Amino acid sequence: MKYLLSVGIMLSSLLGISQNAYVDSCMSLQGHDTLKINCTQSYVSANYKKDPKTCVDVLKQQLALAEGLNDLKQIEETEGWLGYMLLQVGQLEEAQTVNFSCLNNRQQLGDARGVTNVLNNIGATYKAMELYDSALWAYKSSVELMEELQDTAYLITGHNNIAGIYSIMGKINKSVESWMRTIKLSEQMGDTVSLARSYTGLASTYARSAKFEFAVSNFKRSIELFKMIDQKMSVIQGQNSLASTYVQMGESELAIELFEEVKVFVTEKNILPGIASVASSLGNLEYDAGNYEKSLKHYLEAVSTYRKMNRKTGLSSALSGAGKAFIKLNNPAQGIVYLEESEALAKEISAINQLKYVKRTLAHAYFESGQYAKSSQYYKDYVDLRDSLATDEQKKEIEALSAKFETEKKELMIDNLTKNNELLAKDQALKSAQLSEQRSRIAADEETKKRKDQQLIAIGVGLVLALVLAGLAFKGYRDKQQANKFISEQKEEVEKQRDLAERQKELVEEKNQEITDSINYAQRLQQAILPSPAHIKKHLPDSFILYKPKDIVAGDFYWIEELNGKVYFAAADCTGHGVPGAMVSVVCSNALNKSLMELHKHEPNEILESTRELVVETFSKSGDDVKDGMDISLAVWDKKTNELTWSGANNPLWIIRETENKTPFELNNDRFKVRLNDQENLELLEVKADKQPVGKDDRNAPFTKQTVQLIQGDTVYLFSDGVQDQFGGTDRAGKGKKFKVSSMRQLFFANFDKAMADQSKIIEKAFLDWMGNFEQLDDVCIVAVKVA
Repeated sequence: MKYLLSVGIMLSSLLGISQNAYVDSCMSLQGHDTLKINCTQSYVSANYKKDPKTCVDVLKQQLALAEGLNDLKQIEETEGWLGYMLLQVGQLEEAQTVNFSCLNNRQQLGDARGVTNVLNNIGATYKAMELYDSALWAYKSSVELMEELQDTAYLITGHNNIAGIYSIMGKINKSVESWMRTIKLSEQMGDTVSLARSYTGLASTYARSAKFEFAVSNFKRSIELFKMIDQKMSVIQGQNSLASTYVQMGESELAIELFEEVKVFVTEKNILPGIASVASSLGNLEYDAGNYEKSLKHYLEAVSTYRKMNRKTGLSSALSGAGKAFIKLNNPAQGIVYLEESEALAKEISAINQLKYVKRTLAHAYFESGQYAKSSQYYKDYVDLRDSLATDEQKKEIEALSAKFETEKKELMIDNLTKNNELLAKDQALKSAQLSEQRSRIAADEETKKRKDQQLIAIGVGLVLALVLAGLAFKGYRDKQQANKFISEQKEEVEKQRDLAERQKELVEEKNQEITDSINYAQRLQQAILPSPAHIKKHLPDSFILYKPKDIVAGDFYWIEELNGKVYFAAADCTGHGVPGAMVSVVCSNALNKSLMELHKHEPNEILESTRELVVETFSKSGDDVKDGMDISLAVWDKKTNELTWSGANNPLWIIRETENKTPFELNNDRFKVRLNDQENLELLEVKADKQPVGKDDRNAPFTKQTVQLIQGDTVYLFSDGVQDQFGGTDRAGKGKKFKVSSMRQLFFANFDKAMADQSKIIEKAFLDWMGNFEQLDDVCIVAVKVA
């Protein structure tokens, strides 16, 4: 019958009968509910991928029919489908309600295979809800049942799911362990497809945790396996992932080579999505490498292909890429045309992140074309969007935490009710035993009294003695009862105190977890203001940043922007550390961005003065006398002339130069101090900062701009005071002492000639070795740049 119905669906499609009409015809089969169910299920099986929303409505009608028949088997089958389809359309809470009902029904039927499937659906839904602990529970429960069923194929899928959740949660070691299990199981089964997919998952986990060497080796292994079984599309996907990993590693040339290989294949097969995706990736890589003509060619190819497919999301991204390439090729007017189309598409499809990026790019484009008013407006729109996205993300996080809290609260209530019922049962049993004992005692007393009456005359003296003994026994019994009552009351009080202490401990742990979760979220918000590794690599390719917050969030931050061929970079130290310092850092970072992009302050001293005004204005709104602000070392490097302009608030600038066969520093005055290294031909130029912060201060003097002509090989260092003020080591009394500026200077001298990445590791190790068992006192931030 189901076969005939499936054929009916195919014929209805060929004859032009609408799908809705077919469903209506199914439901019109009067008095044949089982036939109706088979009919609608055939429709769902044929259309669940292309029309999920309609399938949800059909399944709800089907479930009502199954419930009317009271057919438990049909109910759980329909619920299984409905829970899955509700997940596909994003109705997650309703999906979970259906899933748990299905789980209960399948457990009643003893359908072990069905239970494993619905547990996987529950896990996938929790994953979509971002409740990863709950998703892990569901997936692990499914795996335990699969192990009982000894179903290796399903076990591979289950461990894959667990590995993916651990990877998202950042528990990399556990994720890797799960991937290793799937690899072992796949090898045991001789399942090359599963083995290749497991290596791909393992590689992706390593890439997510920035362990790129392991990621590369495992991606290559999966590609080899897919080649062995001639799965060309999987080979292409693997090469694409490997190329993306090379991009993260900064190995642009290797990434370009791989993308070119992929391009040949997708072009030969005329796979339009692949052509567009690869063209966009090549456009990004060539753009980052400064090859703007090649970049524009690839972006335009992506634009053309996305137009053919009518893929608005990809088209908006490709248009923005072409627009920024036109700007770099000194054609901002044409760039604006492409960017405005990209903006319109992003608005149409509500692609907020893309819209935010385009608005910022348009701000640059209008600035380059001299339309400063529009530039300022677009930059303001960008900032508003960025802030609203952060707020939405915070709201989402709070909702997820609230849902988790409610679930845990309900579980706690159930546990308490269970415990109370157990205690009540014990109390009732105890009272019953006491009542029985009392009745027995009364019966014994009556029997004793009867015997006493019979023997009253004969044994008077004995009766008196018996009465005395009975009195003593009664007193002993009463004393014992009182002692037992006292002990019971004391025990009950101890148990109450213990329960109270446990609850207080739970409350403290809950509050600590809430605080930690909030701080972790604050860390994500603060990281949003920090330049990404790709951004740093792009503008300061030969550099390192050593950033070690004292707490989860920091008062220190680093800042990098590029404008008109000049790179603006800084190391800043805001008032305080931890959450208060992080809040100040967000204010100060936004003020730096506004000074440069909106107020068009391009000299370092002007930027600091404008930033000071914005910071003071922000904190003055509270009405309190807030003197929060920051110390900062801010440099502006013109890459064409190698001229460095700089201003500092309390934090200095250091430049180390190797002087053999090169021009030495010749500046020695109040602001410039040259320090020599006796063992090497090295000089360190120390440029002193103004003795005032960027914030409310009694001095409020203009900041000083200094200029230094850099030469090839110079290394520029900007830093906060976290390293030099750190206590560690031991003096003669066994106490700690400060690292000091002199030790920091010698550390930089000793490692000046090493690669920047190696310098960073050596400086970090020296800092940690010095700190030893002492507590880290302050945030650490060092920005170092080598002049090519």
